Amino acid sequence: MAGRKITWLWMMVLAGLVFVMFTPLRSSDKNPIQNVSFSQLLKEIKNGEGQNTLTISGDVWLLETAEISYTSRGVLTDSIFNKLILEKKNLDVKIKPVDGGNIWLTLFLSLLPTILIIVVFVFIYRALAKGIGGKGGQVAGMTDSKARVFMPGSNEVRFEDVAGCDEAKEELEEVISFLRNPAYFTRLGGKLQKGILLTGKPGTGKTMLAKAVAGEAGVPFLVISGSDFVEMYVGVGAARVRSLFEHARKMAPCIIFIDELDAMAKKRAMKLGGSNDEKEQTLNQLLVEMDGFSSDSGIIIIAATNRKDVLDDAVLRPGRFDRLVPVPLPDARGRQKVLEVHGKNFVISEDVDLYDIARSCVGFSGAELANLLNEAAIHAAIQGADIIREGHLEYAKDKLILGKPRSSMRLTDEQYRATAVHEAGHAVVAQFTKGSDPLHKVTITPRDMALGLTVQLPKEDRYSTTKGEAEGRIDVLLGGYVAEELIFGKDNTSTGVSNDLERARTIAEGMVKKYGMSEMGPIAYLEDPNSFSGNGYSDSSESRIDNLVSGIISDSYARVRELIKDKMMYLNIMSDILMEYKTIDKEQIEAIFEEGTEV
Repeated sequence: MAGRKITWLWMMVLAGLVFVMFTPLRSSDKNPIQNVSFSQLLKEIKNGEGQNTLTISGDVWLLETAEISYTSRGVLTDSIFNKLILEKKNLDVKIKPVDGGNIWLTLFLSLLPTILIIVVFVFIYRALAKGIGGKGGQVAGMTDSKARVFMPGSNEVRFEDVAGCDEAKEELEEVISFLRNPAYFTRLGGKLQKGILLTGKPGTGKTMLAKAVAGEAGVPFLVISGSDFVEMYVGVGAARVRSLFEHARKMAPCIIFIDELDAMAKKRAMKLGGSNDEKEQTLNQLLVEMDGFSSDSGIIIIAATNRKDVLDDAVLRPGRFDRLVPVPLPDARGRQKVLEVHGKNFVISEDVDLYDIARSCVGFSGAELANLLNEAAIHAAIQGADIIREGHLEYAKDKLILGKPRSSMRLTDEQYRATAVHEAGHAVVAQFTKGSDPLHKVTITPRDMALGLTVQLPKEDRYSTTKGEAEGRIDVLLGGYVAEELIFGKDNTSTGVSNDLERARTIAEGMVKKYGMSEMGPIAYLEDPNSFSGNGYSDSSESRIDNLVSGIISDSYARVRELIKDKMMYLNIMSDILMEYKTIDKEQIEAIFEEGTEV
């Protein structure tokens, strides 16, 4: 309120100065004053009629008539006085001495533009300072730390609220014990690392883990993002780093959490003549601050990043962020625990098997699983249900994995038939290929960029692939192309096979160039971007690699062609069912292949 009053006061002063500067001076009577040349003034004196008054003060002449007054500057000479003034009988002449006060008025008027510019500058400066500085209207506010502080009472996150990353939680248990009783660790000369770096894909729970550490330890939690240090003004980021650590020292023991560390700690580029880059200054200040306090000060820095590979080497050296805690994607049991933790906030039916849902969500992060429950809750509410059932979760899972159905896309019967044959080919090969993942759903309903989809879900998480499994994946990918070729002829296959063929070639190239699964033997041919030819091997090796890749694809094509010919009955049954129902779920697929009849 006080700041608003000061602003209005400055505006009133500014308006008054502008009024004084640009308002012309007026005489004490009601006649307007016209500023004319001296010769024009003499002409008006000579031709004037009636009783007029002429006032001369120094070189300022003022002629007052009945209708208007004239003013000008000139010198009173004997010739003008004798020939003009003395001859005018109706002219009352007043000669006044020059008033010393006019000197100050003149001086003030001469300085008024300068004063006005200074006032305007001060006004603009204060306005900008308030806008930049924020609190209190001070420019110094730019350099204050932007960290959000969560005191122990306001942070309710605990380890039981974080699931799917048991190994990371075990690593961080030491941090909690250290914060609770530092003397127990330092009595033997040991020191806990000052910086802990959480690495992992987005949504794996890095921020939740850091909050849980602070919550379990019962210490203040300072949260800031790496981008909060980045400013266009040189030196501001470094000042914010200093301010952050000053706040932390006052609150110790505490935890500083820097999210998205790569925003401020990327690798520094080598520049001739040195560098004065703002980001580099900020990073240098962070490194200096981390070197400036000991591990027994009670300050623990936890940072998170999705891209550890882009961090500067100085950040990861011992004494800084030297404890790396990977936070991987959860496995099947971990996904079940995540669903159970987040499911406490949702109304879920008791007959829903969360493990079955978790097993089918391979590759989902904790955030994606939470989004799965939220999508299911929204879908259930739209349908008017009072509880979330398995069908709602299946719908949400399909939406996240396959995409939203494009009900507005209308295909012709020929296009639907081609898509049905294509997807049925994938399904038949997947069913009768050893080691292939079980079929989950087959649909010819367009979703996103695909006209149809064949979904396979593994029984368990897989961390490596054998040669036979890789060949099986290629067989499944070629199943759609071979089915179209056998039903419609080689000249009538569709362009929908392009993505399948690209993925099949990628797998075959990996078998030859990376994994030693070919006649090339145990040699890894990695791409070399610095090589003139674009790779790190000879032309003869490249030719041999192409031949082996083509051979893998050709062998797969032959196997798939014989398989589909032998199982043509299943191909026809499945394509006919897809044409009628558009989607076949897991239970219907099992019935088709168990009985060999339509369901």
